[in-house]
Amino acid sequence: MDRSFTEALEENINRITESRVFVQIYHPAMADFVRDPWPAIQLAIAILLDKPIVVACPIGRQVPPRLAKVADAVVEGGPEEIALAIQRLVNNSV
Repeated sequence: MDRSFTEALEENINRITESRVFVQIYHPAMADFVRDPWPAIQLAIAILLDKPIVVACPIGRQVPPRLAKVADAVVEGGPEEIALAIQRLVNNSV
């Protein structure tokens, strides 16, 4: 495995491990794994660490149904709506 990839993977694992909630902003380009595999890798790490997952998306964008099933919350909106959803998840997981 490439050293820079390994270092980035370790950093992602550490940050996600330390977080209380995993937030991913959805964009259809996330499915372009050749161009950028990190969104899928980060989501897999969060799932395997059993982190609460918030999928955020701009108004009007559709989250794939299976991704929505994985998420604890799907938030459509801007920063304020995303922050409120994260706050609710954090407060409920205490």
